[in-house]
Amino acid sequence: MTETLVGQANRDRLLHIGVLKTCPQDIINLDDDARSISTAHNDTNRRDAVLCAFHRLGGDWQKSDSIEQAVPNLVSSLVPILSLANVTDFDGQALIAEAALACLELLSASPYCLLDDPTLLLIISYTNTNDAWTTSFSCLLAARLLESRLLDDNLAQFIVGPVLKSYIRPKLSHSRSTTMSSGTTSNDWMQSDPSIPTIFGWSVEKANAALLSQEWPLYLPVLLALIENSQLTVRTRGLDILVTFIQKCSHNTLFSTGISRVLEDAIFPTLFFLPSLTPEHDSAILLDLAYTALLKLAAADSNPQSHARRRLLDRLIRHGIMAGYLHGSNYPAVVKVLMRSATAAISLLGFSAIKHIQDLVDILDSTMTDPFSPSYPSVAAAAGQVLDVLISHCWPRLVGTRHTRRILAILVACWLNVREKMEELAEPSSAQDLYSLSQQVVVLCKHLRAVSPHKDLKIPSTLNDALSRHLQLAPLFGDCESLQPADGA
Repeated sequence: MTETLVGQANRDRLLHIGVLKTCPQDIINLDDDARSISTAHNDTNRRDAVLCAFHRLGGDWQKSDSIEQAVPNLVSSLVPILSLANVTDFDGQALIAEAALACLELLSASPYCLLDDPTLLLIISYTNTNDAWTTSFSCLLAARLLESRLLDDNLAQFIVGPVLKSYIRPKLSHSRSTTMSSGTTSNDWMQSDPSIPTIFGWSVEKANAALLSQEWPLYLPVLLALIENSQLTVRTRGLDILVTFIQKCSHNTLFSTGISRVLEDAIFPTLFFLPSLTPEHDSAILLDLAYTALLKLAAADSNPQSHARRRLLDRLIRHGIMAGYLHGSNYPAVVKVLMRSATAAISLLGFSAIKHIQDLVDILDSTMTDPFSPSYPSVAAAAGQVLDVLISHCWPRLVGTRHTRRILAILVACWLNVREKMEELAEPSSAQDLYSLSQQVVVLCKHLRAVSPHKDLKIPSTLNDALSRHLQLAPLFGDCESLQPADGA
């Protein structure tokens, strides 16, 4: 059934226009279909004409007369539909493009269906389902068409030539000349063709390490233009592409060429896209991608003792996470991203993270002891993960110090807040996240005791008094044989 090549909306439209009666499969004239598509007066009529052609292509069309001319004519009528130039209704474009791609997929069985480089570029525009003009069916159809036309032996050549040199670079160069003459950043190259990030992203996704090592000068300017773009959607897409680029690049390409530092400096401004200047939801997405890119960049240097790696991670914590928390601590989605990023950074730094212990404990105290933290258990849980890796990597400098006592106080305060919130909830099922958080606090307390040089964790006398007043703290310390006040507490 050819109908399975298109989505439900187009299948419903096929039934609505009575295509089974008006376009019978046993009466095939591809030239008529091409003419109907080319002369359609509006998008609705054009979509119906494409669907009619699609239905007839499900028949035995390859035996029709003059197929040598008919197939190229029909292809020529379908290709302009894929262009996004001057498109304003992306929802409508998504449906008609899906039908056109389905037709091309059926026509590709013919040796007379020739798709030139400009056509392949248009098809690449439909390889990302996150785009408003692309459906999941369009993405699958586009991938099939490209795989059948771009084999391993000519894929790299196509990426370097038609995609990067002939298509993207001229558009970027024109944008730069406009920027220099006007003195302001120009986004014309994006507005005239919104598919550029998708086409460039495809070129990164399909490239291998060898290609990137040879052609990185073609990739770098476009990456910088995307991740520094003033439009949040474009910047977000650029960072997403950058993460893939970093993962695919070899160590030598990133660090011997110096592009790692260029990328680092280009990413860092995004760390300050914080509320309230940036909406919380958008800020969280941007921060997550930016921190992921920086962490991938640090991890690409596999030597834990590398000065460049440690410098980047120190900068990320001090000038990224700490500064971000100072300005965005009232926004749960932002704090959650910062906590997750801190966990990853500490894991990469290892014991060297000890230099940040004071600042890290400060933000953990603020996050986990906040009386309102149980209202956002996932945020407190993310902070708990930071504490877990901090204890794991830095315990030799933690035990027996004021930091141990402070961490213990944080855990106690968090536990009390969580238990109080759980008692307020009428439905036990709604307390599942809080229960998981409470169990995490118990594990952290055990972890803290496990790294203690003493058999039992000595706690400050103030907390010892708290235990006698708050019996609900018993699960935190219930497996201790004795609870002795710390010396000098």
